[in-house]
Amino acid sequence: MIWEVLMMDLAQFEEMLVGSGIDVSLFGRGEAKTLDKFFQEVSDPTEGAMLLQDENGLLRVVNLVNIHVMYNNRGQLLKLREVLQVFNDGRHRSRPDRQAAISEKCHSDETIMSSVQRAIEEELGVKITQHESVLELGRNIVTKKSQSYPGILSEYRIEYFLYIMREENFSPEGYVEVQKDKKTYFSWERA
Repeated sequence: MIWEVLMMDLAQFEEMLVGSGIDVSLFGRGEAKTLDKFFQEVSDPTEGAMLLQDENGLLRVVNLVNIHVMYNNRGQLLKLREVLQVFNDGRHRSRPDRQAAISEKCHSDETIMSSVQRAIEEELGVKITQHESVLELGRNIVTKKSQSYPGILSEYRIEYFLYIMREENFSPEGYVEVQKDKKTYFSWERA
């Protein structure tokens, strides 16, 4: 399946999904990402996501880093949270259950630590210095229906980290990541 997706165009990919019982009309509606975004994710080898197929159907496999971000603000421990995504077309996706501030797909051509560094830089606009603490907390595998891609069962292979932010990178009003299709908002709360 991986090789087949790499050789498909978007129309063939859509046809394959429909043939597997996926309702593609749900993509790009509500909290779901577009079909084009899903195709891009699984057809670009550097994106780090794979689409597998067996007798049980389709399975999206994603390697992730989840990064908890903490800051000691004069004795008050703060935790950063991703609270909202606002898509350019006006749709919103709130993130009330998101525990880690940052959850980022690992690219196939990078190490875990370079994924962590890239994720912090892309999402918060912060470059990690050698004086800052990034601690590995553990690993887990979670299999569930994708919130982003309706009808797609996803296996998330997650590595957890804790990033202790230094004062020069602290922004009390939070952070906004601007991407071509959306903005993601991060804010601080008491830990």
